[in-house]
Formats: sequence, structure tokens, C-alpha cells
Amino acid sequence: MTRYYHATPKENLESILRHGIQVKFEGVYCSTNEKTAARWICFSRMGCKEIITIPFDRPQGDKRMSYGQDHSPILTKLLGVDEEGASFISSETIPPKDIDIDNIMVWQNTFYTKEAEIAMLKMVKNNQDLLMKAGAEEMKKEVGEDD
Repeated sequence: MTRYYHATPKENLESILRHGIQVKFEGVYCSTNEKTAARWICFSRMGCKEIITIPFDRPQGDKRMSYGQDHSPILTKLLGVDEEGASFISSETIPPKDIDIDNIMVWQNTFYTKEAEIAMLKMVKNNQDLLMKAGAEEMKKEVGEDD
């Protein structure tokens, strides 16, 4: 068996324990090195104070797992991690039953800044506002109202 680690902001844990680790873009991003997974998400999510690494196992040679191309060699060196095992992708959602709940780790994000958190919150609010506006426009179309 090969152990993989998916890293994500801590606030995603409840949803993951209910629904599993969902496929985003081309798959579920993970690493065979827990510190690599943690460093990557800390760097890419500077607005999150805490992140978690979530372990799961797959049989050696599992066809659902493939080597990922999302971590450039330069970036892995900047983060201080080995390229070996740095990036894997699962083609399928990781169901809750496959998660090793007892070994989920919480990490303090060493890249965290208050400014990044504020920027992230503003981005989320802007996205929510856009979605609400798009939903209102769609409802107007459904009921036949003109602008």
C-alpha cells in the first residue's frame, strides 16, 4: 500500500468527513510526503491560519493514481521538498471510508498573513455577490421580466 496525503484548509474538514475529498479540476491533488502536501497548501493558501493533511492509502500501482504535473521543479525546490512523490492526482473522489481519520494532522500555516486572509475574505464575498446577481438575473429570465 502507498500512503498519500491531501492538504486543505482546516475549515474543509467537516465537509470532507461527510462527502470525501472531492475531485477538483483534473482530480484530487496529493503527495506521498506529508510535509510536502502541507507546505504546498500553506504556500498556496496564505490566508488560512491552519491547514490539515488527510492521509489515505491506495494499493501499489493503483490505476486511479497518476503522477501530477502541478508542482514545478523550481517551486518544489523553493518550498524545500523533493520532487520524488511531490505531486500525485487521484482520478476519483476519496470516499470518507478511505480516510485515516486518526492520523489527520493540523498544521499552523507558516506563510499566513493577515493581509492574505483579508484579501481571501474579500474575494469570497465578491464571488458570493456575483453568484447572487447571476441567480437573480436567471430568475428574471425564467419569469419573463425585462431589465
